Amino acid sequence: MKATLALAATLMLSALTTWSQMKPQPYGKMPDGTAVSLYTLTNTKGMQVGIITYGGAIVKLTAPDSSGKFADIVLATDDLDSMRKQDAFFGALIGRYGNRIGHAQFTLDGKTYKLPANNGPNTLHGGPNGFDKRVWKAKPGKSGDGPTLTLTYISQDGEEGFPGKLNAKVVYTLTNNNELKIDYTATTNKPTVVNLTNHAYFNLAGEGDILGHQVMIAADRFTPVDDGLIPTGGSDYHAREIKDHAMLGGSPPVPPDTIARLFQPFTQADTSTTRHFGGTGLGLSIVRRLVELHRGVVVARSAGAGQGSTFTVTLPISQVPSPD
Repeated sequence: MKATLALAATLMLSALTTWSQMKPQPYGKMPDGTAVSLYTLTNTKGMQVGIITYGGAIVKLTAPDSSGKFADIVLATDDLDSMRKQDAFFGALIGRYGNRIGHAQFTLDGKTYKLPANNGPNTLHGGPNGFDKRVWKAKPGKSGDGPTLTLTYISQDGEEGFPGKLNAKVVYTLTNNNELKIDYTATTNKPTVVNLTNHAYFNLAGEGDILGHQVMIAADRFTPVDDGLIPTGGSDYHAREIKDHAMLGGSPPVPPDTIARLFQPFTQADTSTTRHFGGTGLGLSIVRRLVELHRGVVVARSAGAGQGSTFTVTLPISQVPSPD
């Protein structure tokens, strides 16, 4: 009987602790006096995510590594004032339109809408006062997967030049499998454009820099862009050069055996890019990963519908694996 009561008390204390962590904590005030709050979600395994109502931004994400050691793996500032001054969109919700809109205008149903430019001649991430600069309404809750935080924001017709009143809703869920899920929905009262996303920066080491990180996007297609990073509208398999981004500069060398393993399928021209990867069509992404890590250039040329593509890879001589 005592054991049963002790277990019940422990479960009740755990539930109260979790609920208290989900209660809003003050995070500062906007210039107009609007209060900004911090919500912390905690799952059954001890993983936590901290989200503020300013920009719906993730300011903390503690996760365990392979040995079970927890560390905060997202970049953020320490307070609201610093958050408002930075221009890197740390952890923020992005809208109405993530990425760039060329020449700060778009045409919809025959009408051209002009937007404020904040990235040279373009509009980036919804403009200078996008969703990342807004204070969202928050409601904590729980689901079968784990604790949740529902954020809502109403963007009025004409805000930042976009047509239509837009009701945006974002649900963060911290699952008990140590996953952070983000679900986006939006409704509008007239035709408009919308592209919601999150702009978190990750450092999986929890400290130091990310120059030792490797990332692979499992995709066999890419979107060509011009020098201003605006999509060209061209076919993603037309002849293109993919050069490494400055952000990837300085990455440490990949071990020789990794180079050989990734490079081997492409040492000779091959028009059947999917053959080496079980028909998954991941040929281009494998090459792109190798090239980005080694600051090389890859050219993908279309061989025609249903005929695959030919890849030409250029690497510094010192990094090209030997034929054997």
